[in-house]
Amino acid sequence: MVHWLGEGTKVMICLARDFPTQNEEITKRQLSPSAVYFSYDYGDSFINKTDLFKVLVNGTLRPSTLDQFSTHPKYDTIIFTDSKNKAIFNVQNKGTGPFQRFMVDFTPSDISFYENHADTYLVLDKEDPERKLYITIDGGVSFTLLQLYVKAFIWSSGDDDLPTHLYVERKEPTGASSVIFYNASTLVKNPKANTYHKLIDNIQDFQIKKDFMIGVRKVYVLPVQNLKNVIAIDFDLKNNCVFFADIMSDVIGRQCLNGNQSMEILVDRDLASVEGMSYDWISEMLFYVDGTKSLIEAVVTKPGNMYKSRVTIINKDQDLLKPRGIVVHPTEGYIFWTEWSSQKPALSRANLDGSDRRILFSKPDVVWPNGITIDHVAQRIYWVDANKDYIASSDLNGHNKITIVQQDARVDHPFAVALTKIMEL
Repeated sequence: MVHWLGEGTKVMICLARDFPTQNEEITKRQLSPSAVYFSYDYGDSFINKTDLFKVLVNGTLRPSTLDQFSTHPKYDTIIFTDSKNKAIFNVQNKGTGPFQRFMVDFTPSDISFYENHADTYLVLDKEDPERKLYITIDGGVSFTLLQLYVKAFIWSSGDDDLPTHLYVERKEPTGASSVIFYNASTLVKNPKANTYHKLIDNIQDFQIKKDFMIGVRKVYVLPVQNLKNVIAIDFDLKNNCVFFADIMSDVIGRQCLNGNQSMEILVDRDLASVEGMSYDWISEMLFYVDGTKSLIEAVVTKPGNMYKSRVTIINKDQDLLKPRGIVVHPTEGYIFWTEWSSQKPALSRANLDGSDRRILFSKPDVVWPNGITIDHVAQRIYWVDANKDYIASSDLNGHNKITIVQQDARVDHPFAVALTKIMEL
């Protein structure tokens, strides 16, 4: 293993180890001692510093078996680990010293530095059935046990003057995971206090990707059979039912999740390409757009009705070209929809019966407007544009427009958008 310490330095580290010969029995194989070399001239020459990495075994100094090393992102600290002999070596000043050896009572499997402190780092013991996570704030002189059954851990970036947090994913007795977090500055001041907050529980996986924290709960497959290509969905919270449109079968259906009802077909004729739908929980009508037929329609969904009334709200004779996304605001009595037309792309609003139609945004503000949703608390709409690659928002009248994010890898050809409200901690 050869590692360059990075821009602004000429230091390189080479960690080498001889493996057992082939004629040794597999059950008797032992990890061979390591050799450590440092170069201070971009690898033109190397200095053997193996003798500085010895472990204390039964009162005797022996060569170590180093597994890995980690370099601090800001400071000149390097941590080497020997999991076989349970040893940690703290090397300062890019390998020139001093060298400190710490014999520990756990297996140092993974190392992670706190970037704002030279002597603070985490150690995860993967060999322990309890998967214990430790922290040191003095370079390794002492360690404090933080958590048990740790699946993963990560430091937040702390950019833009935000405080740095340590996020820890723990496995719970239920088999699912929870995520807790520590304020890094508080943790470093007093790790023994072990003060943390719960972020989320009952998840299967947790990741931090740039500005986003992603928690994945258990995925349940809905009991809907013979689906081919579902594009649009919505949910009836009161009756616990999901609506869907299958553009291959040309049907709109409903599956209630109470365990007592089979899948129900609401519309099965004169459909071509239903790409968006939105449920009005007051009138119990499902609004949907058909891009190929250039229609906005609605169907009555009251459970128990054998005959589902269907009404056309706006059609192509009313200059509706290629509707794409739709959202209903039942309490205000509005529908909002997007039109993905090369001639007249638009984001529009009308009353629920199609009257008082208004174009809120047109070209060049929108080019390929796609999904649309509503923040019912702030009384704002949000939409995405797959040509201009942005997420934007405005009030219900199309005023006070703001762009949330644009021309970013996170919004590359966005298709749909949804909004959730969470409590800020």
